[in-house]
Amino acid sequence: MKPFNGALFTLLLVSIAFAACKKKTEYTTDPNGLPKASQTGAMIFACKIDGANWISNKKTFSIGGGTDNEIIAVHGSNDSGTSGYFEVLEIQVNNATTGVAYTLDGTTANFATYTTGKKCSSSQGTTRIKSTSGTVTFTRIDRTNRIISGTFSTQFSTDNCGDIKITGGRFDERF
Repeated sequence: MKPFNGALFTLLLVSIAFAACKKKTEYTTDPNGLPKASQTGAMIFACKIDGANWISNKKTFSIGGGTDNEIIAVHGSNDSGTSGYFEVLEIQVNNATTGVAYTLDGTTANFATYTTGKKCSSSQGTTRIKSTSGTVTFTRIDRTNRIISGTFSTQFSTDNCGDIKITGGRFDERF
């Protein structure tokens, strides 16, 4: 039988401890309680929905984005949002560059969608609505470091939930 190797055992314990540690994403908030807009890939997607703070959950697939050819898309979701139902906000823009305010009116290839489990339309089940007005401005599109950041505001008109107003939106995502 081989003698006990204390140094190897200590190295193994330290390795396990570091592997178990998860880097916690920290952010500072603005005076309204939302994460401050940033451009570091902090995995933030937040806004106000009808005046109430809405910050995307930090679970797998809850925050994300990416590029596919010339399309840039970002999204955030919550299991139970301000309405008490799941909510997903998505934004998609074609041929985006930084510093340009793109219209999100639902009539072009640039749009925002709001999806919820709450029955906001006359259709059965999940409601998915395209924006009727709004803008998004990308502050960083970095394909090398895989970071997309920006700000947005938009509005959705629904049959049963009235107008849903999104203000103070910001995202800072890695893809």
